[in-house]
Amino acid sequence: MKIKEKMTDFGFSYVKKSKKNSMIEDIFNNVSYKYDLMNDIMSFGVHRIWKNILVYCNSTNPDQKILDLASGTGDITKRLSKLINKKGFIVSLDINRKMLKICRKKIRNSGTIRNIFYIQANSEYLPFKKNIFDSVIVSFGFRNFTEKKKQ
Repeated sequence: MKIKEKMTDFGFSYVKKSKKNSMIEDIFNNVSYKYDLMNDIMSFGVHRIWKNILVYCNSTNPDQKILDLASGTGDITKRLSKLINKKGFIVSLDINRKMLKICRKKIRNSGTIRNIFYIQANSEYLPFKKNIFDSVIVSFGFRNFTEKKKQ
């Protein structure tokens, strides 16, 4: 008997669950250097307003420990970094090394070098103990999760 592999969404189509992460990685490896420009063009810059609203609604306290899941090129991490003090920190986590590298460079170029940690990992299988973060935030990366219902 042949076992049929489960499928999951991938844009407007469906793919095997076991293939989705590698397909996502390929996409972001190819677009990482122009990802911010693509977001500006596709949303006519409105994504910046959405991100500001997301950070505002997060009600960040200066000494919070924050996890930014699927942080991409770091727009949310960068905004949050302005709201924390020496007691707080942010973990910018992304599955894609190239996106995380751009994130780190962008944030460091803005003058922020403290209290931010960059971790390459899959947002669906977090390498942390429970209850160490005061806030967990995810923006556009959620669309790429395979097991959305488990989140």
